[in-house]
Amino acid sequence: MKRTKNHKAPKTLELLTTADMVQLFQVTPSCLYRWRRRQILPSVKVGYSVYFIKEDIETILKHKSKLSMQRKEDLDAPTYPKP
Repeated sequence: MKRTKNHKAPKTLELLTTADMVQLFQVTPSCLYRWRRRQILPSVKVGYSVYFIKEDIETILKHKSKLSMQRKEDLDAPTYPKP
């Protein structure tokens, strides 16, 4: 039986620290803690350290950006009085 090389290399994850997130979002560490506790931001805890997966954070930011653009378009749309 012949083996095929169909295996994909595992994707490497880039992790962000709390300090990285504080700088990115311009918030305090306690604010990040609240967001984690309320499950607004997904995180991974390893021992006593907390990390954020960069890909997840980027996905959240892109989604929020799309929602923001939609709201802006909705606000810019002319409103007509109901007949």
